[in-house]
Amino acid sequence: AIFASVSVSADYMLHALRYEKFVTGKISMIYGVVLALCSILASLLIKWKVPVPLLTLFGLSLLVVSYFLNNQMDWQTGYTQIIQVLVLRGMGVGLSLGPVTI
Repeated sequence: AIFASVSVSADYMLHALRYEKFVTGKISMIYGVVLALCSILASLLIKWKVPVPLLTLFGLSLLVVSYFLNNQMDWQTGYTQIIQVLVLRGMGVGLSLGPVTI
């Protein structure tokens, strides 16, 4: 469900908001960059003795907030709101799934 929501967001931008494919790709790329950076940050925080459950709970809470904001979108949603949701989702996935898989 986590990764499917990103592809659904891309389809939403393409078909409902009528964004071009290039613009949709640039907006979706932000999710991947934030996910990678937060995964690296999570591994550094674990080395600095931050408890893994704390990182996981914080990441999951960011995911919950992003899904709540995603539910509030409609046909008038702008790209800045979509970027906010994708950034929160990328941070949540990076902080919650990164430490769990190490």
